[in-house]
Amino acid sequence: MNLKNIVLHKTLIVTFLFILLVVTWVCGQVSVYNDDLHFPVMIETSTECQTTATSNKSQLIVFTQSKKIAKLLTQNLCSDNVVSKQYGSVKGYWGYRTADSFEFVGKGIADLILAKNNIMAAFKAESTYNYQPVVGFSDYTAFFISSKEKPRITKQYFLDKRIGLLDYPTSRSGHILPKQTFKELDINLANLKITYASSHNELRDLLADGKVDIIASFWKESDEKRFSKNYITPLSNNISGTRWYLKMQQNNTDLLCAVQENLLDMSKDQSLHYYQNVQPFWRCGASLVSLKRRLVMSKYKQLLVIISLFFILSSVFYISVTQKSQQVAKQKITQIERQIALDLPLLDLSNELLKHSGNKDAVNSYIKTLNSYINSNELKVVAIAPKSEMVTPVNPHQIIRSLSTNNGLVLVVFNVQQTHFTLSHFIYYFIFLVLSVLVSFWVKFAFIKQSNKRFNNAQHQSIAEPTPLILIVDLNDKTLSSSCNTEQKMCLANKPLCFYLALVEYCTKNDDVALSHNKDVPEELLELANKYFYRLVELGHTVRKRPNFNNSLEKTLSEIRAALDEVLNECPEEKELYYPPKAYGEGSRSRLHSYGLANIRKGNIEIRGK
Repeated sequence: MNLKNIVLHKTLIVTFLFILLVVTWVCGQVSVYNDDLHFPVMIETSTECQTTATSNKSQLIVFTQSKKIAKLLTQNLCSDNVVSKQYGSVKGYWGYRTADSFEFVGKGIADLILAKNNIMAAFKAESTYNYQPVVGFSDYTAFFISSKEKPRITKQYFLDKRIGLLDYPTSRSGHILPKQTFKELDINLANLKITYASSHNELRDLLADGKVDIIASFWKESDEKRFSKNYITPLSNNISGTRWYLKMQQNNTDLLCAVQENLLDMSKDQSLHYYQNVQPFWRCGASLVSLKRRLVMSKYKQLLVIISLFFILSSVFYISVTQKSQQVAKQKITQIERQIALDLPLLDLSNELLKHSGNKDAVNSYIKTLNSYINSNELKVVAIAPKSEMVTPVNPHQIIRSLSTNNGLVLVVFNVQQTHFTLSHFIYYFIFLVLSVLVSFWVKFAFIKQSNKRFNNAQHQSIAEPTPLILIVDLNDKTLSSSCNTEQKMCLANKPLCFYLALVEYCTKNDDVALSHNKDVPEELLELANKYFYRLVELGHTVRKRPNFNNSLEKTLSEIRAALDEVLNECPEEKELYYPPKAYGEGSRSRLHSYGLANIRKGNIEIRGK
């Protein structure tokens, strides 16, 4: 067995760690010194990391409301090659107050910021500082939610109800929109019974516990476990989700694509489904996205080993120091008691029986002399007095011991302060950190060598894939849009909208069926179109009678094509997937033409409000 195999053997590693723990315990036993406590910064508001360009003084500033997101994104950007070429460091700030967002947006401090579009619009940040949206979370709908009945948007309904709102003036679903509704209904807020909560989850708890009758919030899938979906009333549709904005004072497209890639990559690790569903605003080629994830995961696994080992060593050291300090304190107290017992007959203490007041100055002088010989900030004698004169209770850090004399009990009060963070202790902690880093590399080379080899081979491969197009059909406002440009929306009338959705669903199931202009629309397709029409009725868009989808078929298809031409103008290469084919020629060629969507299965359509 060669030396390399011996060094990387599991038994040797375990043996080394066991010996290291024993040595750590011994270090704790011999490292008890007297010094003042040193506290770190108690409340953090920022984090900073250096890129590989250490001589570059430029700094990329990031701001978000979440400490976890700020730290994770800052580290990811520091390790990004594009960021390293342009910046020497990345600094991430976080703030939970609305005023923090106002500060960073209003003054244009942040280069990358997570903010709501109403805040950006209020400060005109997009025109003033040229903030450009990079990725955005899905639009959503605000609701009044009740537990026992469907809320009604009337003045009389709200006056005797207990209402739960969010205590954040910038929250649209939980604060702005419900108050706008009350204002439109001419309701004075002072006449309403409003309870404010600090989060949407707290609002739901208030409603579930019966402390309020109605809350204003968004609806999520997990709410069906606690409330009925029949008891919700929409306040407003298509509320724009929060977006990440990048300050683009130069046409720095490399940085924009690098930031977008990091944000998309980070969203996949979020626990909530809403924060996983992000839409990119820019079409950037993906460069080693999957490989980057593996690299980040590898780094964080090694970081976990470092933190775990450092925590174990530090805990063992801390317990050892505490145990030793207590043991030393007990030994010293015993020695001090013995000395006081020897000197007690010579001390001029008061005697209640003999009506002798004693000499307090002499006793205090003796205590001062005694403490000077003890010479310790952790242990001092506070008082020596007969039991009848002792005032109780004492300080939690004080210990009372009793000595028996011919005149009764004499109490001695000791003040004990344990110091755990001395300069020597920090040196030991630093040594433990270095050892943790070295052992983590040792473990890494021993157990994931093969994985690193595969990663190094894969580093030279790159697959550039464009962001897939998503055609968005929203029944809430009867519009078509696309992920290429979510701001550009085209409205459709009831008949073409319902027919197109039915055509998509029908052709997905029957992609080989020919649909001719000269024949009646298939019965199954008509049923699907009627289903979507009834859904529009449920959403409150129409009260007219059901349209005849067999009539004016070519006009209906023309309206659909016109809307798709506008929405998919920036993506002509993918338009044919969603576009009902036109009939060319006359006679037999026209009669053989099919307006079916033959390749619709290759497309990606998102139907909202279905």
